[in-house]
Amino acid sequence: MDTLRVSPEVPQATVSLLPLHIQYSGPANTKEYFSDTKSTEKVGNEEREIAYFRGCRLVGHKTNWDGKYCGYIMNKSETIAHANPADTEGIANGTAEIKNVKVYNPIAKFDSMTLYGHDNVIESTSQWRMVSEWSEISDAIHS
Repeated sequence: MDTLRVSPEVPQATVSLLPLHIQYSGPANTKEYFSDTKSTEKVGNEEREIAYFRGCRLVGHKTNWDGKYCGYIMNKSETIAHANPADTEGIANGTAEIKNVKVYNPIAKFDSMTLYGHDNVIESTSQWRMVSEWSEISDAIHS
């Protein structure tokens, strides 16, 4: 069985979803190489965040769940476990079934996120932009 462990001591994070693919998965000293400079511009009644990443202009749309929902940034690891821990005879003679178990541990928590698009606000049909709509549907179903 996969395991999800959540503790109340998870630190708060600021989350941004960028329309980029970075082909690197190791540690990076982001404080030294990247500066977090944002500005805002008003278009009609909507205020948008403007940021630049490696020369690309990004336009952000902030989602806020007003404390009703939160998200977690998870770290996934895998381990091997016995499929049936009660099978002591099989464990003792080495015939017990073994399975991979995924363990998800939260490393940060967030209650809003900024969704960025290239030069424009992310499309309203984007799966990420529709998160707010899914929460409204959930509220309607469960109320």
